[in-house]
Amino acid sequence: MSTGVAPVSASLIDEQLEGIAFDSVFEPFCGEAKLAFYFKRHGKRAIACDALESRYLLALALVENDHVLASPAHVQEWLTLIKDPIVAKRFSPWANRFFTPEETIWLGIWQAHLSREGLDSLLRALGATAVWLTMRYWLSFNRQELVNKPMSPPVAFQHYLQTVNTWVCNRGPRSQAIWGDATVLAPGVEADVLVYRPGAGQGVPTFPEPAALFECWVRGQTELAPAPGVRLTETIEDFLGRVAHIPTWVLTFDDRLGLDEPALTALIERFRPVVRRAAIPIHTGGRGIPPSERLVIARARH
Repeated sequence: MSTGVAPVSASLIDEQLEGIAFDSVFEPFCGEAKLAFYFKRHGKRAIACDALESRYLLALALVENDHVLASPAHVQEWLTLIKDPIVAKRFSPWANRFFTPEETIWLGIWQAHLSREGLDSLLRALGATAVWLTMRYWLSFNRQELVNKPMSPPVAFQHYLQTVNTWVCNRGPRSQAIWGDATVLAPGVEADVLVYRPGAGQGVPTFPEPAALFECWVRGQTELAPAPGVRLTETIEDFLGRVAHIPTWVLTFDDRLGLDEPALTALIERFRPVVRRAAIPIHTGGRGIPPSERLVIARARH
């Protein structure tokens, strides 16, 4: 799955877990659910949770889904033009700002098709994931200048839907996507390993632009209200208290967390000892200096 650069490589996390036996992984505040998807593909039961519907749909398509594919008939249906002016103009405030006028019309068409009552939830998730990848494709050009793309909107959507189909897999125990606040739901999640990135899922203002636009698209809106502010230390401590039943914790963070490593380690050790630490190399492809990325593993006392 290559939907963007993950803050920490799942394979490197897997390496740091060497010697620790586990069959299941919980990724709260999962974003694109890349870590959960990785562990699913490697035969683990993965549980991905996010409060945003857009991120839940990504997890539903690729973590929970183990057999449903979008057929050529679905592609044809979702590329059928809808001439309703309400549909065509739904995302017009984004025209000449984030997307070309034609692209906003297609966003309205796909939103209407994929919101149709009675559509299978896994099919909707697959289609939404293809829209997400198409939006990112467009934005990769549009950040510089609104231009025509090598692939037309229908061709791009079809290409990414076919790509998403190739990611669907069944490699072991049934995995799960959960839509809701992980802080509330975590006590009921059974898993061997928690992979948690403190500060993730703290509200729309911290999202990269494409993620905020995608959440808007899923809701059929063009603006999102800011999320309320939170105190990071209290939030982390509260969440860790809710996942005390999970034997192994993996926390990843970087210099932008707003909490240094000694302070975070002290917070973790209120609950259990830290058993491993690692610095994680991050490759930015020449896009500036990467933040210092680190990983801490803590295990419950037996």
